[in-house]
Amino acid sequence: QRDFDSAGIALSLFHRDDQDEPVRPLREQLPETWPSTSESPEDLISSAWKYASRHRPELWIYELELLTLGVDKEYYRNELLPSLDAYASASQNLGESLYKDTGELELKLGIEFRVPLQRNAAKGAADANAAKIEQMQTKASFAMEKVFAEIEKGFVSISASDEKLTL
Repeated sequence: QRDFDSAGIALSLFHRDDQDEPVRPLREQLPETWPSTSESPEDLISSAWKYASRHRPELWIYELELLTLGVDKEYYRNELLPSLDAYASASQNLGESLYKDTGELELKLGIEFRVPLQRNAAKGAADANAAKIEQMQTKASFAMEKVFAEIEKGFVSISASDEKLTL
């Protein structure tokens, strides 16, 4: 009775009527029998895990963070590569020629190949990014384990309650 009343008080902080007054549950609202399920506990845990892995916001946050870090990783990898640039330009004098060494129409074509010799900044950024990815993967793994532990804890609690009711 005391546990029921305590849980009712805690619930009334969130369960409100139309006038925003707390509503406490009544004993008459309790179900007559304990609901039973035909699924095995392993199947229930598996389906709960699948649902939680798609809907828990902290897991989404880690997934998005890892995607962002993956884009950064590709950027830093690209910064370490040599580059090849091509360009073309055209110019034409209008009116009187100011310069004697240029013609009326001038075309320029060029190719520029750059090899980054001093790549310390890019290497440092890539190493820092790799460390962040590893850290985020560890955090994400721990968050998944924590969610799974919460699910298992809930099912252990349900099983214990079911055993109490059976007794």
